[in-house]
Amino acid sequence: MKRVIVFDFDGTLVLSNEIKRIAFDDIASEFENGLLLMAEIMQEPPGDRTAVIQEFATRVGAEQHADALVQRYSDICRDKVATCPERAGASDFLHDARASGWALFVNSATPTGPLREIISLRYDSTVFQGVYGGHGQKVENLSLISRLSGCRPADMWMVGDGVDDHDAAREFGCRFFGLDDGSLAREHPTQSWQVDLSGLRQAIMSS
Repeated sequence: MKRVIVFDFDGTLVLSNEIKRIAFDDIASEFENGLLLMAEIMQEPPGDRTAVIQEFATRVGAEQHADALVQRYSDICRDKVATCPERAGASDFLHDARASGWALFVNSATPTGPLREIISLRYDSTVFQGVYGGHGQKVENLSLISRLSGCRPADMWMVGDGVDDHDAAREFGCRFFGLDDGSLAREHPTQSWQVDLSGLRQAIMSS
């Protein structure tokens, strides 16, 4: 029987959520009143990094520089996320899960190109069988992973720290393991989310 574990990336395998947020401020700080404007935009982000920065560029009158600002944001994230700390126990868990026959995938809201670049800087090419990104595409990515791996939703796990991870798993019909410190914990603070991957080991490896 094929068994699959699908990981969110930022905040799940690596502690990079704050890096992503601060990178928007790094971009905004180059413009007068940019930090205040970026904070306003981020209260209700219009979409992924490209949409956020395009909105920002339009509002500061720098539309012609939007593409360059998106690239600068991606470069900042790549350099910092490539070396930031991992979630406690992540590397050991990935090693043990692979040794136990689990197929591992990444399913992130980060655009696929930048995501794969960062993954290649942190992990050997044999760790994950597939890396898929895209804002608002987590259900579609789970469906694609299911088809490619030949694994039924009931035999798949989604692991993440975000509300989008939780909701995608529920909509797709696979199992879910929730982690602390992301939007999941912020929106559901009374529930007990895991702080590391030790609980995941117990839940998944025995299933």
